[in-house]
Amino acid sequence: MKNAMGRALIAAMALFSAGAMAADKGTVTSVLSRDSERYYAVNFISVDGENLPAGQSLLNLAPGKRRIGIVALIESSNAIKTISRRDRSPPRYVEIEVVAGKRYRVGAKVSDVVNQTWAPVIEYR
Repeated sequence: MKNAMGRALIAAMALFSAGAMAADKGTVTSVLSRDSERYYAVNFISVDGENLPAGQSLLNLAPGKRRIGIVALIESSNAIKTISRRDRSPPRYVEIEVVAGKRYRVGAKVSDVVNQTWAPVIEYR
């Protein structure tokens, strides 16, 4: 009986600490709100100069100023040519002052799909 209560106490403490850790961080995602104009999604490639695994689209970051590298995920069925990785535009970098408990959404405002001309857009919540 004591052993089962000990395990239950440890599980409850783990859940509490996981919730507390999430509240200590800010969330950065590539999903934009419905109120936004039409933006393309992005992948995060680096945070503060440290490379991230491929396809990263959600970050939980400690508070502070962060420099995030992004690439736009631009697709178009109307594009005249298929753009190879080496022909894509270079990544862009955004600086975000991350605050615990806040959500940030990052996207790409595209001005020319064929030539991959775009600018980063950040929404705060």
